[in-house]
Amino acid sequence: THMLLHCTSARLSSVRLASHFPGRIGNIWRTASSWGPYSQSLSHFPTIHWTVEGSALNCLNQSPKSTNQIHAWIGFETEIPADVRPFHKPQKKGSFGPIFEVNQTPVVVGSLGKEKDDSSTLFGTFSSMISTVSNLPAPSPNDPRAYVISVSQAALNQLGGVSAVSDAFLDALYSDSRFKSKPTDKTKHDISVTINVMNNEGNTHERLSVVTPSTCNGDIFHSVSNKAVVASIVHSHVIAQGKALARDMVNALPNVLTPSAIVSVASALESLHNQSMKLRVLGRSECQELGMGAFLAVAKGSEAEPQFVHLRYVGAPGSEERIALVGKGITFDSGGYNLKTAGSSIELMKFDMGGAASVLGAIHALACLGVAINVDVLVPTCENMISGGATRPGDIVIAANGTTIEIDNTDAEGRLILADALWFAQNKLQSPPHAIVDVATLTGAVVVALGEKISGFYATNEDVSRLTKEASKLSREFVWELPLFSGYKDILKSTLADTKNSGLSRAGGSITAALFLQSFVTTSDWVHLDIAGTAWDSKGSQATGQPVATLVHLVRLLNENRLRKGSQLHSGEES
Repeated sequence: THMLLHCTSARLSSVRLASHFPGRIGNIWRTASSWGPYSQSLSHFPTIHWTVEGSALNCLNQSPKSTNQIHAWIGFETEIPADVRPFHKPQKKGSFGPIFEVNQTPVVVGSLGKEKDDSSTLFGTFSSMISTVSNLPAPSPNDPRAYVISVSQAALNQLGGVSAVSDAFLDALYSDSRFKSKPTDKTKHDISVTINVMNNEGNTHERLSVVTPSTCNGDIFHSVSNKAVVASIVHSHVIAQGKALARDMVNALPNVLTPSAIVSVASALESLHNQSMKLRVLGRSECQELGMGAFLAVAKGSEAEPQFVHLRYVGAPGSEERIALVGKGITFDSGGYNLKTAGSSIELMKFDMGGAASVLGAIHALACLGVAINVDVLVPTCENMISGGATRPGDIVIAANGTTIEIDNTDAEGRLILADALWFAQNKLQSPPHAIVDVATLTGAVVVALGEKISGFYATNEDVSRLTKEASKLSREFVWELPLFSGYKDILKSTLADTKNSGLSRAGGSITAALFLQSFVTTSDWVHLDIAGTAWDSKGSQATGQPVATLVHLVRLLNENRLRKGSQLHSGEES
């Protein structure tokens, strides 16, 4: 509950949340073939009737009855209740036994294993199990479904509360079939989800209900008995909306999700949040006037016009304080003349705008929550292609801050467009941001180092490092800090220009990329997230929506930290 209360601004009531809770972006942008950069349905999720209650052991008898109900019990091996044990056959951790039937209701029993895993690893196992439950065949496939998820109290405590169930369930409900000839619609029917909190002491938890509407612009109905749990479910729904937008964008094909399509997404967000968002888009000529030579060098080989998106969320109109989120927006990366060849996953290089998708998803969620923070989202977006006019290896370009850059690798393009965006963040906003967070699918090196489950991050000081780790813990998205080791700066030295963009060294590739970006940052609080491994789920062949949740929490934590420092400074002056 302590964590859940931190998730949502204390000043927000449920009615306030509802008024800031518009729905899925849909039917706003279309290509000639009727495909868009986000899915066609009006809502990512159906209307969901959430019920949270508790009972002692007799979970099968006390769960609400439905003609189309699926019941799952999930807990540690040592906690299996007496009425469930007859249906349990020991399975490996994270799996379910065979489906049983009790009073014409399908029942599955799954084990989280023993109480040894840390909470993050445990949540991964739990999410996988919830996904399995959501895909179980229903007794009546064409009727509304009712899910009963019974979770042991000990497991729920270790997972972090009821939000673990709502987070996992909403994540499992996401689907994207818009590019199939016969798309499926998971939002066709309302869904009811009952979360049974099981315990062994005989206590019965207070029952509460929450209804999250499909379009998310109606009232959120709930019993007011436990506002912390209500807030946690609503917060889960908002984060899921932001993640779904990001996943839609990353999943989209490169002939659909173009730089101009990213502008359309930002424009749609501005329209949805017209009381708090303002969009400005710079084209090639405006970027030339500002001297953004690094960004434009990447765009030279493509027929698609480069776009520089500045989407401003004004959550605190009376304040000059702001945070900048910068997202890499390469909508397709061929590698340029350093061409990506067989085995380099060129067919997946549509996902190279994962940073752009995540910052747009995050600002959508922040606006839905109505947080009292000013946030500027900056997205330099273009394609990295080959043509007679494309940038060549060996060319020297001039960045917006005057730095001359020798391009020794055209496939190290992300850092070039981010360099000019970081300059813009520090010099062209209404006021300088007190913190900058950039997000990019930047290097293959970070995937080699950390795999596909952990994002690498770099921070300029211990304060922002601590806050990033805390945001990661709240979001249940893994991050790992890597060093800004100055001893590697020599790799980027150029005899002809101020710096090289790559250095062509495979050693410490993620670190040298971060050092290159750091050379364009003067703001004291800066975080760089390299999400090359985590933006895409190679096993499921789809986008993950990471790190939208981490960004939402990090923005709030950075703001709270700034306010706390200001309050301490003010108190010191008064004394």
